This record gives sequence, structure tokens and C-alpha cells, in this order.
Amino acid sequence: VRAVRPSADRIEATVDGTESYQVLWWWSGRGWAHECSCPYGPGCKHAYAVAAVLVGAPDPEEDAATGETDGDALTALRESRALWERQAA
Repeated sequence: VRAVRPSADRIEATVDGTESYQVLWWWSGRGWAHECSCPYGPGCKHAYAVAAVLVGAPDPEEDAATGETDGDALTALRESRALWERQAA
């Protein structure tokens, strides 16, 4: 997973596999939804790789010195994680 581009209600990323695929996660108002440019489409390993990276991402404060991540977007994603987990249960 590379080139993760988070914003308040969506996360775009590039995932290298057989080819480079574009993954999009967005907040639908009721839950997180996703799509991928790979032939498999939604539910693929590329989309879940992006989610795993985001959920396991370090705290924004740790990356503040490098400026490599959007701390506000990652904080918003982390805060919604509990809701996301409840929806999946």
C-alpha cells in the first residue's frame, strides 16, 4: 500500500499487486464503503489492505515532524472505527 491520500470522508490509495490498483474508501453516511480498480472489484484484498494500514497506522503526532500524513483525517477515521466495527458485527 502506498500513496495513501486521506480526507475527512474518503481515503484514496494506490496498492501494488499484479499491477497498481486504485482503492477508494468513503463514508456513505451510514458506514464505510469501498471500491477498487482491480478485476475483482469491491471486497478484494487490495481494499482490505488499505483498511488494515489505516486502522493500524501510527498516531498522527508521531508523523507530524515528517508531514507525510493528514493527521486530522486519520484521527477522524480512528474515532469512527468503533462504529465501523459495530456495523461489521
